[in-house]
Amino acid sequence: LCSSRSPRPIPPPLAVSTGRLAMRISVLTLGGDELAVLDADASWTLKEIQLHLFKWIETPTTSLRFLHGSSELAPGVLLVEAGVSDGSQLVVLRIPSLTVITTSHDGTAKIWDVDTGKCVRSFECSEDYDIEVVSASFSPDGACVVTTSADGSASIWSTETGLCLRTLECQGDVLSA
Repeated sequence: LCSSRSPRPIPPPLAVSTGRLAMRISVLTLGGDELAVLDADASWTLKEIQLHLFKWIETPTTSLRFLHGSSELAPGVLLVEAGVSDGSQLVVLRIPSLTVITTSHDGTAKIWDVDTGKCVRSFECSEDYDIEVVSASFSPDGACVVTTSADGSASIWSTETGLCLRTLECQGDVLSA
């Protein structure tokens, strides 16, 4: 139920053209799958690459790093200054952001991105807002969250979708995640 997430399918490569061809570069996953082919200008920086790829490869709890050869592309450095030329390949790494989970008296639990301070997922643990969420914990692989409530119930949630996968009704004392 809460085993490792199945990998997302790799979409077909995206071709993005700026209208000015200075260089054509490929963006690959660490596994070698091609995500995109960009017609890029030599004056681009990391920011322009991210802007052109954002909607295809960015997720709320992930930051991206790009490698050219064995060097990471640094913010503000022009592609040409980093040695990127026509036919170059960039490798994109998805780095999970540090997240924490909080619980509340209002029947909710929330996942927060530590770097941005933004709530990235909210779980409405009880339709009865008088029932306090007592504790919450991530599964070892981060794919699920378990919450416990003052009514003795425990719920298992998908961190990716926010959907409740299962609720366990327990008898007796308040549980702890």
